[in-house]
Amino acid sequence: MSSCRFAGRDQPRIVPGRHTEECPSINPLTLAAEPYECTGCQPCTADHCRVCGVEHAVQTCPECLDETREALTGIVRACEVLPEEAEHRGQDSEAMNLLGPAADPDARRHVEASYLGGRLPEGWIEANHGRDCPLLAKKGEPGYGDPCTGCAGDELHPLTVLGGWASVYREAFEHDDTGVVTVADEREYLDRNLMRASAWPHVPFEDFARDVRRCRDHIEAVIHSGEQIDRGAPCFRCGSSLERVWGEREEDDGWRCPKCGDFRSPEDYRRNVAQQHLAHSDRLTLKEIEQAYSIPGGTLRRWAAEQRREVGGVMKTYPARLRHVSRVNGRKVYRVADVLALRDGTKAEKMTG
Repeated sequence: MSSCRFAGRDQPRIVPGRHTEECPSINPLTLAAEPYECTGCQPCTADHCRVCGVEHAVQTCPECLDETREALTGIVRACEVLPEEAEHRGQDSEAMNLLGPAADPDARRHVEASYLGGRLPEGWIEANHGRDCPLLAKKGEPGYGDPCTGCAGDELHPLTVLGGWASVYREAFEHDDTGVVTVADEREYLDRNLMRASAWPHVPFEDFARDVRRCRDHIEAVIHSGEQIDRGAPCFRCGSSLERVWGEREEDDGWRCPKCGDFRSPEDYRRNVAQQHLAHSDRLTLKEIEQAYSIPGGTLRRWAAEQRREVGGVMKTYPARLRHVSRVNGRKVYRVADVLALRDGTKAEKMTG
């Protein structure tokens, strides 16, 4: 456990109870007009972990090293669940994106070199990386000469993260490239060389550890490694959102209200949702209107059909009294208010007639 404490993002860590010579609390020449109490202001001169910046370590503390190793293992375990999640979420889901191929980091570096050599049009970096990309920095500006790490893309694909960093460390350690990049192989290589990488001063291990943690957290968020809650329609008793529950047997599956505890089987849930749809929807098909408001189907179809009448020996066509407003899955949908107005108007005509 580190004995120093945090003093500010732009300040070095300080040692509690230790003071500099200029501290007003101990130097009588700089005593303040009012009593001044200092709990410590002497900067800590010990080496700190390059990842957490808290623990005393020459390069990387054991805790951060273990956490990075666990994050590498977590990526592989999370990737094993991605096929099932992609099948559930569909081909346009983030799970399918993470399961698919990733861009080649070497190819991206070749494209960046082409841009710097003038072989790509001006503005390509701004459009594909962002205005803060180090490739746009001029000589003397912060970031000049630094490589691009995918600033605008914010790459969290496991193949990009593990494959990119494995390529960096293979080049640093002069190891041969394996050719085909897989998550399992790149994780095995990084895990095998993790101790050496954590002490290697020429590659920012803190950036590697950060990217690995972010990649793992992103995949776990995609696959919902915590409790996954499927929310349904409002409870038919209290109005709270129903939640999908899975029992030990198929007949125990269904929907339960977390507030009142009301349980609905899948069949009851579908039937109740259909009833609520009929009771509250302002647009329905003719068949649904017949079920909800007990209006004969023949009457509805007559209202919705064009009227043909013979006038002066000539057949004329008159527009339908009830017109559809849209189509849903190929079926005509009508306003419930229009139907009720026709019904009430017909009743009024019969009463006055």
